[in-house]
Amino acid sequence: MGDDVADVVERAADLLLSSRFLVLGTASGDPAGDPWVAAVNHVVADDGRLLFCSSPAARHSGHVAAHPVVAVTAYRVGPAPGDVDGFQARGRCAVVPPDELAARHHEFFLKDFPDPAVRAQVLIDPARFAEGGTHRLYAVRLDECWVRDPHSWGRDQTDRRLPVPVPDLVRRLGERARSAYTA
Repeated sequence: MGDDVADVVERAADLLLSSRFLVLGTASGDPAGDPWVAAVNHVVADDGRLLFCSSPAARHSGHVAAHPVVAVTAYRVGPAPGDVDGFQARGRCAVVPPDELAARHHEFFLKDFPDPAVRAQVLIDPARFAEGGTHRLYAVRLDECWVRDPHSWGRDQTDRRLPVPVPDLVRRLGERARSAYTA
């Protein structure tokens, strides 16, 4: 694994597209900024945002409403020592606006459950995502991203991160997300 720009972008895209779950870190809006982490099932939207759905009553949903800055991580751990990779990011999370909800709802369930029979069993009625409903669809727009430096441990036994250029990553995620699925 190298650490040139194309490599870190591709590694970040691989991790996000192959991980069904993200670890989402939030903080409350009060002065203490109480932290919380939750594993959320996600997909990568065609525009490079990370989509997940959740109950508006969930702790992380309340945190996002009060303080939309979030952290996310996705990782891969293989069976061999050193067979690990990780992605970390900081971004802004918001409820998908009503004018995008139908399209993003369709995209989320199509990508999360590509088998039509399975999707039919788990599909949540779009009306339940409307204001006052039981669910919300969220989108995370990435601001800063990093991947694990695969060489730093071998050099000086220090775990480091390499920055991932967000515009390049968002462009690559969009290319790969669009090419992987059809409606």
